[in-house]
Amino acid sequence: MSNSKLISYITSDFQTKSDMKVGEVEWEKIMNKNFDKFKKAGAVR
Repeated sequence: MSNSKLISYITSDFQTKSDMKVGEVEWEKIMNKNFDKFKKAGAVR
């Protein structure tokens, strides 16, 4: 594994558990759509 140079994270607050589940589904759509772009840029996970 290569040496990491940057760590990034996102935190989110939700009013309800239902909102959290919808947010999770939407985030997965974004990640799946852009996974190859992130991997090409050097993302490791």
